[in-house]
Amino acid sequence: MIDALITYHSQSGTTKSLAEAIATGLEEGGVSYEIKPISEVVIKDLVNYRAILIGSPVYYGMPSSEITKFFEETVAIHGRLEGKLGGAFATSSYIGGGNETVCMAIVKSMMVHGMLIVGADKGDHFGPVGVGAPTDASFRSGNNYGKLMAKQIKRYMTLDSE
Repeated sequence: MIDALITYHSQSGTTKSLAEAIATGLEEGGVSYEIKPISEVVIKDLVNYRAILIGSPVYYGMPSSEITKFFEETVAIHGRLEGKLGGAFATSSYIGGGNETVCMAIVKSMMVHGMLIVGADKGDHFGPVGVGAPTDASFRSGNNYGKLMAKQIKRYMTLDSE
């Protein structure tokens, strides 16, 4: 089993950049992962991961239609993601541009599947966000979240083996 899937929709490359920062943190945390655009994810394969992280740009305060469509298609595996770890990330053009509303929309969909959400007690509580072009700050936010997720995956793997 691969520990984590990082998937995203990215029109301009900004959300992809944040996904890559998260991947760096997961790698530094010593867990295995796959990273791919949402269009390449096979719904039935989601059951093969311990953690699923989904990212979207902000469109009118909501996730992109690609992310929404993806969640609509997960009805085919409803009930099979229960107990998996989940996380969200988002990018926007402006401060206050809707990053938290997008993260919460993704998290709510994960919760309907019974997933356990990993939030952060410092920084971007609902998931890492990027504003404008990729910056050192957004890289640090994504990297830190990847490390946090790695820590939780390892904790979960220990509990899962008991």
